[in-house]
Amino acid sequence: MSCVVVTAWDAPRGALLAGLRGSLDAVGCDLPLRVLVPDRATAQAVVRQPRAAGVGAVVLGVRAGEDFADTVARTRPLLPQAVPGFARYIWLDPATWVQTADALPVLAATAPGAPLSACYQADRAYPAWFGDDPPWRAMRQAVEAAFGRETGNRLWLCPLVDGGVMALDAGAPHWRAWAEAVAEGWERRRAVPAPYAFADVALSVALERRRLPLAPLPARWNWLCHQAAPHWSGGRLVEPAPPGAAIRILHLSGPTRAAVMRLGDGEGRWFRSTLRHPLAVQPMEPAP
Repeated sequence: MSCVVVTAWDAPRGALLAGLRGSLDAVGCDLPLRVLVPDRATAQAVVRQPRAAGVGAVVLGVRAGEDFADTVARTRPLLPQAVPGFARYIWLDPATWVQTADALPVLAATAPGAPLSACYQADRAYPAWFGDDPPWRAMRQAVEAAFGRETGNRLWLCPLVDGGVMALDAGAPHWRAWAEAVAEGWERRRAVPAPYAFADVALSVALERRRLPLAPLPARWNWLCHQAAPHWSGGRLVEPAPPGAAIRILHLSGPTRAAVMRLGDGEGRWFRSTLRHPLAVQPMEPAP
C-alpha cells in the first residue's frame, strides 16, 4: 500500500517542521513527505532541503479573513484531494517528532476493520484525569462551543480523539464525515477553547455521529506534553508511568511548543529540555 506522511509549515520560520523532518531522517523513514505551505516562496524553501525519501510542497489557497492555521484545518479532511495519489495518509502535526523507528510502520498499516488509527486525549499517566476536576467538562465545553449543546450531550464522557497524529485510508468514509463536521462548525471554530483544536473536535464529532471505526493507539504514539512531561531514562524519553515504555511520537501540544520543561527520571534526578528535535537534555543542579 502506498503511504505518505503529510504535515504543514509552522509560522513564522518552520522551526518545528524542521525538527519533525530531522526526526524522520534520524529514524530512517522511507515514506514520501508532503508539506502544506501558504505560498510559493515557502514551497521553494521546503523542497530546497534534500530528503532521501523525497519531499514535496502543496501550496494552499488562504482565503480572505483566514490565517494559515485555518486553511490547514479546512484542508486536513480533504487530504486525498489536496495530496492525491496515495492509498493511506499519515498526518503528523509540525509540533510532533518521531523518536523511534517502529512508530511509523504501525501507522502505515491499516488495522483490520478500522481504517483510522489515532490516539485518544487520555492516558493513565496524564495527571488531570485523576484529579478533582478531570477533563470531561472541558471536553464537553469544547464540543458545545462549535457544535451546540445537543452534540455536547452526545459526546459527554467520550474522550476526544487527537488528530495531531493519525493515519487514514484514502477511501474511508471518515474523510467525508469529517469534512461535513468541519463545514458545520466552521463559523464557530474560534470559540473552541485552548488547548483543544477545532479540527480535532470536528473529527471526534464525525466519528460519534456516524459510528465510524477507530483503531486506538497507545498514547505514546502521540504523547501530549501539556498533559504530562515525559521522563528521561536510558538516553530517551519514556512515559512517566510503569512500565516506562519509550515514547514513539512526541507532541509539543498547547503551551509546550515554547516551554522549557522539567523532566524526572523516576529516581529523584531532574533535567530540563525544550523537548524539541534535535533533543538537548541538561541536568538540573541542584535538583529541586
